[in-house]
Amino acid sequence: AAGSGLAEVVTFNNGAGSVEDDAAWEDPLNWDTGTLPGSDDDVVVPFRDAGDGDRVLVGANVGTIKSLRIGGSGDAEQVRVGTDGDLAVSGDVLLGIVEEDGNRAGDLRTQQNTAFLTIDGNIVANSPADNDIAINRGTFSLAGDIIMTDDNRIDSLDVERGEFLLTGAGSQTLTVQ
Repeated sequence: AAGSGLAEVVTFNNGAGSVEDDAAWEDPLNWDTGTLPGSDDDVVVPFRDAGDGDRVLVGANVGTIKSLRIGGSGDAEQVRVGTDGDLAVSGDVLLGIVEEDGNRAGDLRTQQNTAFLTIDGNIVANSPADNDIAINRGTFSLAGDIIMTDDNRIDSLDVERGEFLLTGAGSQTLTVQ
């Protein structure tokens, strides 16, 4: 768990029972461990039915996590950094999860002027579903690359307003293999 030095998988489970679209990241009841994920944690946001807290809203400075894996319900915004939201990922972000009953998309977006999302690793398309990245205000910083392999893809990279910063030390690439 947070600060223990040991990597732990922490899964978002909407334990607070939100029936609205947005379930709060910063509510400890929404995590299977009962605590907020920390810098040593690999975070998973799995598929949930629409209207059952199907979007996770980061609405505060929640610090740094080790990695983030998102697999949602298709068109829903699965992880959204909103007003006053600030999330840092020290490793990779995987968009999409392949499950027995089908492929699940992973969506990641910033959506307010005061939203900050920092990714020190790569963004990796992990399923052939409709994975999306959107910057609609706010600041989205990426130090790594955006990687798509085989049929795994990111269907859209939409920068409507806000900043998409490539902050890596060397050249950064979009790789399609």
